[in-house]
Amino acid sequence: MNKRGIVLLLMFTVLLFSFVSAIESQSQDTSEFVKIGRTLDTQNDYAAKLEHAGLEKVWSYTPSGSLNAYSPIAVDGWLYFGANDLNLHRVNATTGIVNWSRALNISVKSTPAYANGTVYVGTAGAGQNQFYAVNATTGAILWNYTVGEWVDSSSLVYNGLVYFGSRQNQTYALNTSTGANAWNFTLGGEVWFGSPSLGQDLLFLGSRDDQFYALNASTGVKLWNFSAGGDADSVSSYYQGIVYFGSDDNNVYAVNASNGSKVWNYSTGGDVGGGVVASRGLVFVGSDDNWFYALNASNGTQLWNYSTEGDVNALALVTNGLVYFSSEDDRCYAANLTNGSVLWSYGVPGAITYQSAM
Repeated sequence: MNKRGIVLLLMFTVLLFSFVSAIESQSQDTSEFVKIGRTLDTQNDYAAKLEHAGLEKVWSYTPSGSLNAYSPIAVDGWLYFGANDLNLHRVNATTGIVNWSRALNISVKSTPAYANGTVYVGTAGAGQNQFYAVNATTGAILWNYTVGEWVDSSSLVYNGLVYFGSRQNQTYALNTSTGANAWNFTLGGEVWFGSPSLGQDLLFLGSRDDQFYALNASTGVKLWNFSAGGDADSVSSYYQGIVYFGSDDNNVYAVNASNGSKVWNYSTGGDVGGGVVASRGLVFVGSDDNWFYALNASNGTQLWNYSTEGDVNALALVTNGLVYFSSEDDRCYAANLTNGSVLWSYGVPGAITYQSAM
C-alpha cells in the first residue's frame, strides 16, 4: 500500500463532543486492553461513552516533531502518545497541558498500551529499536527490551504479558513487570501496522507474508495460519468465536478462531489495510476504494456503505448507536450503526490514516 507510513498530521487536535456525559476509566484491569482501543465487554466496544450533538475544537497541541498516523490512548483523564520528536507524551485530556514528555531513543510510530499504571510502547526508526515500559504517573522508564527492527505494531496487554509484532518478522510476548522475553514466534514476513487481537486465549496477528496466524497466548505455539491473497497485517478483531481481518488483496476475511477455517470473505474495490472492528453483530471496515462498509458479522452480507473522497484506513470507533470513521479526504464522520445515515462530518487539517484519533 503506497501511502503507508506517510506522516500527514502535523498537529494533534482534540475534538470534544458538545455533550459528553462521561469517559469511563480504562484502568481497572488488563482485560480491558486485550485489543487495541477496544474492550472485552459484551458489546466489544470502545470504553468511552459519549452523547452526540456535533463537535467543537477544545484545544490543540503541537510537539516539536511531527505526529505519526496513530491514535493516543486515553486513561483516567490523560492522553498518552508518541511523536517524531523522539518522545512519549502525557497530556491532560481536558486542558491539553503537557504533564511529562519522556525521551526515547527513536520515534514512536504506534499506539501505546496501558495496564496497571504502566504505558507500553515501541520505537521505529534508524538505529537500535527498543520496546519500553514507562511509569504512567512519572514518565520514568521501568524497563526496555531491544528489538532491533521497527516496532510500528501497536501492543496489547493480557494476563501479565505484553504482545507486539515487529519488522524483524517476529511476534513477542514480554513479562509486563520485568520485560523478560516469555516467548517470541518467527513469522514468514514483517509486521508493519498490524496489531494483535485476542480471544479464547489465542493471539491473532497478520503478517506481510500474506498469512494470518493464531498462536497460543501463553506459549507462542502456532495453532493455525490462514492464507490471504495479499499482506494481512491489518488490525484484526475477535468477536463471538470469529476473528476478522483485512488484506491488501481487497478482501475482508472472517475466520473461525478455533481452527482457522474461512467463514466468509467480502471483496471491496481496494486494499483493506487499516483495520476491522466487529461489534453488535456488525463488522465495520474501510478500504482504499474510498468506501466505508458495514457488514453482517455472521455471513458477510453488506448492510450499507458510505462513499468518501479518500482512502478509508483509520480504525473505526463504535459507541451509543453510532460508528465514527475517518478518511484521507480530511474529514471524520459519525454515522448511524444500522442504516449508515451520516449525522455529521468534521474537517481536520490533514488526512487521517490508520489508527488516528477520532
